[in-house]
Amino acid sequence: MDGVELYPLDLGFGLSRSQRGRPVIADGKFADDVLARTQALSDFYGTKIDIKDGVGYLKL
Repeated sequence: MDGVELYPLDLGFGLSRSQRGRPVIADGKFADDVLARTQALSDFYGTKIDIKDGVGYLKL
């Protein structure tokens, strides 16, 4: 194993109670925001995440 693919999830906050908390793969701007935030938080620890086509890539 030489790396990990990170897929952004949307837990549906703001949806009805029956749909909230059910993870689905995020898309669009929300996915970009999730990956950018994960990238920024990981940078503090010296971890580099590359983002391409809505997926984060972490090399080991």
